[in-house]
Amino acid sequence: MPYDLGECNNHNLNIWANYFHIDRCTVVQENINCKGESLIKFPFIYYCGIDKIKYGWILGIILAILFFILIFYLISSTAEHWLAGSLAKLSELLKMSESLAGVTLVAIGNGALDLLTGIVAANSDGGPMLSVGSLSGSGLAVSGLIPALIVLSLKEKSVSMNR
Repeated sequence: MPYDLGECNNHNLNIWANYFHIDRCTVVQENINCKGESLIKFPFIYYCGIDKIKYGWILGIILAILFFILIFYLISSTAEHWLAGSLAKLSELLKMSESLAGVTLVAIGNGALDLLTGIVAANSDGGPMLSVGSLSGSGLAVSGLIPALIVLSLKEKSVSMNR
């Protein structure tokens, strides 16, 4: 019979496994929160597969690194094949230079996700405060973190301006 142990994390799994004197794989299989709606059942893969292997955590780290490399490859190839071509066509239609299109159209595309997320969050319960916090937090991060990183990366180099 499935039960609810709360959030499906290592701490809760250990508490329930020690309490019932069963292994963590059984807890994951029976817990409602560990089932989720995702396509890939990561808790099940880890606790019922990788965790059972001696030094399985090393295999888990290697698999996570390979997974991230695959995701970055898929994102970059999608951007190269679909977004870059669309941006070039759109800038050609609007008779914009590549530099201007890169500065404006890419910024609009980057900010559109934040805007749509804010609109959807504002229509949910408790969402207006969440959307204001999200939008102002991302704006502060972009306007504060990016210039700081640029300044830190140029610390060793001299920068001159031509007037």
